[in-house]
Amino acid sequence: KLGVKDLRVMSSIGITPGGLGESTSRKPDGKVRFISVGRLLHWKGFHFGLEAFAKAAIADTEFVVVGNGPEMGRLQALVERLGVREKVTFTGELPWRDGLRQFQEADVLVHPSLHDSGGFVLLEAMEMRKPVICLKLGGPGVYVNGSTGFAIEARSIPQVIDDLADAMRKLAVDAELRQRLGEAGHHRAVTEFTWKRKAEDTERLYREVVRK
Repeated sequence: KLGVKDLRVMSSIGITPGGLGESTSRKPDGKVRFISVGRLLHWKGFHFGLEAFAKAAIADTEFVVVGNGPEMGRLQALVERLGVREKVTFTGELPWRDGLRQFQEADVLVHPSLHDSGGFVLLEAMEMRKPVICLKLGGPGVYVNGSTGFAIEARSIPQVIDDLADAMRKLAVDAELRQRLGEAGHHRAVTEFTWKRKAEDTERLYREVVRK
């Protein structure tokens, strides 16, 4: 609308590879564990993830919600209404290290946020080799592609919930897919979204603009 002929989208954040410590594979316990992490705000879309989880109705799965915020009560009531209370755990707010431990014990990050311009939690998950399910909006839509997870188009609420549920089903039944997406996500996070790479890309853009 402004008539810009050359528009570039760059991540506003980066990671320092290895800053999360060693990534270890969780011990199999017969269940696939989905996790959502963050401040429990409406626009973070936690309710979409929980509704999709209930709709997917996958045996031997569980959902862990890490965080606190004004939506806690509504989300807990939603879980009751959806009939999945026994499969969903709310940990509340945790110290950073304990939150990382929850990540290590999970299989898939579900992050259907509507307005994140960045989203450290996605890059943390990718660095820890966890496939990501998100919406193709803002920062998450930049970080996640078909080789690292599922970035869901957001056209309507029913469509979003259906597509989130479908992605959960695919990942729940296919351990090799989870591993492949997790490894690709790790590679993408530590090569394309580091602070070092961000500085190099920014300098390159400045030099390009000066030459013009």
